[in-house]
Amino acid sequence: MLALAAAVAGFLPLNAQKKPPASPHPPEINQVELADYLRYVNLWPKEVSVQFEKATPSKLLPGFFDLPVKVSAGHTAITQMYLLAPDGKHLIRAQAGDRLGKIVFPVDGYPFAAEQARLKLDGRPSVGPADAPVTVAVFSDFQCGFCREEAKILRSNLISAYPGKVRLVFLDFPLTQIHDWSQQAAVAGRCVAAQGVEKFWAYHDWVFEEQPAISAMNFNGKFLEWSGKNGLDALQLGRCQQDPSVNAAVTASFQDALDLGLTSTPTLFINGRQIGGKLEWQALKQVIDMELDYVAAAKKKQEECCSVSLPGIFKQ
Repeated sequence: MLALAAAVAGFLPLNAQKKPPASPHPPEINQVELADYLRYVNLWPKEVSVQFEKATPSKLLPGFFDLPVKVSAGHTAITQMYLLAPDGKHLIRAQAGDRLGKIVFPVDGYPFAAEQARLKLDGRPSVGPADAPVTVAVFSDFQCGFCREEAKILRSNLISAYPGKVRLVFLDFPLTQIHDWSQQAAVAGRCVAAQGVEKFWAYHDWVFEEQPAISAMNFNGKFLEWSGKNGLDALQLGRCQQDPSVNAAVTASFQDALDLGLTSTPTLFINGRQIGGKLEWQALKQVIDMELDYVAAAKKKQEECCSVSLPGIFKQ
């Protein structure tokens, strides 16, 4: 191993081998803004107190700084360790034991922008305005029991509670190794969506409602019966279900989920923030409320940053 390391080092350019020593002094941080940022990232309510201890050169990750953060609420207090980049623009959580799905955060931008950009939402069934301030994308499996419960929560509450403010997008993640008709159902869903997005959501609700009674043996029969009652073109559906490109599109969506590091369903992305597992409505509502507040605050800050005030006859 030492010989290999030496060999690799020998091929590095001189400027890479002789870097200037890292500064022993941590970058300055705005503690008020960083505390608000960490509350948002970690979904801490406003009553949670956030205090920063002295940042010191990190032994865990040379070149970075250990930044202990004391978090307290009432009589309960814990200290979380963060690693602060020397540029002051990135944080790494030294320990990650929750469902956020990431540990590195850009402090000078939207923390989940990279994840949101990686989601392939174009052309997928959605409900709610395309320009809604909050997008909830759900990777789901029609044969998954937890997905069934989450689907009911989303469909019963989301759009009615946030009219015009939230968009819901459905993404296929059929776990075919354990669910023998999930791929069939995903393909059928895409074929229904081709005849209208409203039809898809009717199909979505029907599949999850009937899930306990569906099997790999009876899926096609039940689906044909449902589609006939709901005015879908049977010939078009049949051709679509036999189209290899549709099956390939479902498989591609499955691969997209794997590339994002997903291993289970349902998994939600709320403006790029990953939350795995079933989420009860009150918990989901708190996340969305915080997201709406964050988006509104960011928009206001941007407008204040880029506006000018001109003299006039009326007082400002």
